Amino acid sequence: MLTTTKFPTPESLSEWLKLHIPEEEMNTWGVKPVPPTPHCQLRTVNCVVVRIQRPDGTILLESSQEMSNGSKRQRNRPLSEKLKANENDVVATTLRAVKEKLGSAENHETCGSYPGLSTRYIVTYVDAFVGDLPEEEFYKAEDEYAEYGDEMAAKTVTVKKHFWKWFTNSDPLLFHA
Repeated sequence: MLTTTKFPTPESLSEWLKLHIPEEEMNTWGVKPVPPTPHCQLRTVNCVVVRIQRPDGTILLESSQEMSNGSKRQRNRPLSEKLKANENDVVATTLRAVKEKLGSAENHETCGSYPGLSTRYIVTYVDAFVGDLPEEEFYKAEDEYAEYGDEMAAKTVTVKKHFWKWFTNSDPLLFHA
């Protein structure tokens, strides 16, 4: 049976996860958990994927991310954003994604960001034309945990930069849903 739990702070979510995810898996998240308990939880994430095109048909993809620990993560994916817990407006989420990161299909999988926690992604795809984007490769810095303060940001590996590149429809690296 699946239940929904609301968490008033990121810390309360972290404490709950420590009780439901095996220690060896939590350790890969960069957090020292309390002793684990058996689990069979499912994390549900609503996402918007925005395919940004230019008139010539090229599509903007996030080529990679630079993390707060200095590592790089290859992406080759369109702009995407998770809906916040209180969001249900795809257009508002799309606008937030464009603003933050540039200046419905359903999928179940184990999330690379949270090993051991099965995740159901509910994804809405949006096609968009966005003006005033650079013609060449570019990046946008992000401070996704700024609202929670330096202490919270220090406890997790976060995305520091999003690197973007234009791809043609025939490019083999192009992400296909």
